[in-house]
Amino acid sequence: TSPSQDTHPFPRRACSPMLTPQLRVNANGQFDLAAICSEGALPDRSDSLTLAKSHGVCGDLELCLSEPIGPDAASEAVLEIVRSTRCWVGPFELSADTERFVVDWLDKGAHVVLLTFPKHGAAAAVEIMSHLPRSRVALVAQWAEGTSAQDAMAKAAQPITVENKRPSDLAAYAVLRVGLVASKQGAAMGAAAGAEALRDEAKDCGRTLKMAIRIAFENAPPSLADVGALHTAGIAAHATVALAARAGKPVFTEGPATVASGLVACSRTDRSDGLLTTVVVDERGVCLGLVYSSAESVQESVRSGRGVYYSRSRSSLWRKGDTSGAWQGLLQASVDCDSDALRFVVTQHGEPPAFCHLGTRTCWGEAGGGGGAPPGAAPPRHERRA
Repeated sequence: TSPSQDTHPFPRRACSPMLTPQLRVNANGQFDLAAICSEGALPDRSDSLTLAKSHGVCGDLELCLSEPIGPDAASEAVLEIVRSTRCWVGPFELSADTERFVVDWLDKGAHVVLLTFPKHGAAAAVEIMSHLPRSRVALVAQWAEGTSAQDAMAKAAQPITVENKRPSDLAAYAVLRVGLVASKQGAAMGAAAGAEALRDEAKDCGRTLKMAIRIAFENAPPSLADVGALHTAGIAAHATVALAARAGKPVFTEGPATVASGLVACSRTDRSDGLLTTVVVDERGVCLGLVYSSAESVQESVRSGRGVYYSRSRSSLWRKGDTSGAWQGLLQASVDCDSDALRFVVTQHGEPPAFCHLGTRTCWGEAGGGGGAPPGAAPPRHERRA
């Protein structure tokens, strides 16, 4: 049977396209996190599930399968990541043999599946794809050096066009995989010039195909300039990256991106001190307060999995709860539609679990809901007599 349009058990997060970290899954269905552990494996984040889940704190994740397997062959840690984050899973060379894997991953909660066509039997694969929800399908194309994005997509989508269909009829996304040379262009040319060239061509390609374009960097992570330049065009960068720099290591504005620095690279501010306005909300979306973040505080927050901000009065990092005991567990961090504000979703702890220094849950007093109507107010509609 075909999967439903959306079987994910958790609410979708509408995130601006940013950095999408890739996590490797081996043929035994276990995480292979060696590529991201050189910087990201820290004592309090070292087990595979916690480290993997922390990579999805700023948006989507891509699970890169070394072999085509179904969720029944995956470890519980991998399945937990699919259930709790927005996961892109693949790639799958679509055929009668892999159809069940694709459908099962979607039914288990995969946000999007990454698909390619086989050299033989492509017509049958197109028929299979036509029964999948297009909003959850990405067509993968290899964007080789010296070729255009349009040519790369035309080659990848040829089985679809032969059947007199458009790629956008069957897939909402296109993922262009670029190699080491392309991913190094930004550093070689300076000022993200290489990323800007990729960005403009990919954006034009997406506009022509009427598909959302993403660029996957193979062999080497993109630079921060690459991530920021692509983000301005609404293009997410997929790459294997570390979670953050180690504690105490300076935060650089250049160099390979990490999950934490990628979030900063996709943000902008017009403040003279460079701080980022940050709205802090709880799991229900109730606003707890307004704070400010620096590049260093974002890195420390993502690295430690806690609410860490920048104190303007003390001119230093503010690890929420270190003094009061009312610490926060970081669940999500994202930029808004204009990329000029951050939102941190946290679990507020403490006795009492108060965000405000006055001892209330929010900086506007106790959170609403259940407080009752003021005297003389009309009762709620559902309580009124007919």
